[in-house]
Amino acid sequence: AHIFLWGGVNCWKSIENANTRVISLLWSVLLVAVVTAYSIKWHYEEVMLLFRIVHFVMVYKVVVWLSGSSMERLFSTIAAASFFIYVFHEPWMGYIVQLTIKELHPTGLVAYFMPLLFAAVTMGYSYAAYAILQHMAPAFLNVITGARAKRKR
Repeated sequence: AHIFLWGGVNCWKSIENANTRVISLLWSVLLVAVVTAYSIKWHYEEVMLLFRIVHFVMVYKVVVWLSGSSMERLFSTIAAASFFIYVFHEPWMGYIVQLTIKELHPTGLVAYFMPLLFAAVTMGYSYAAYAILQHMAPAFLNVITGARAKRKR
């Protein structure tokens, strides 16, 4: 048990001291390697495992950077809408995924990037619905979100 504890502490110190530019470059190279390995069906699982490790470090670095910058206003705006997006997306996302898979039968790289496209589209239409409700029916929005949305004055 002590080995895991000290290994974890040393790993954390390494992540804290890691050069962000090197991590960014490594993340970019591994992303290209993952897409390439997937498309040519060559050691995809191993390359993806390496990418996940570097991706964790990269996400941590980005979150630390964002939390220390002047992004707090953006984060509070996103946080107010996040519950609504979470609740609103499910029925529509299910319909979009079912129609796309049944009608288009995606394969290869298209199927690989479809989750990213679905996430972007879902966030876009959910946030648009949130903004419309915030503008046109703020009292109703407060009721359905538990008053997480603040009225603009």
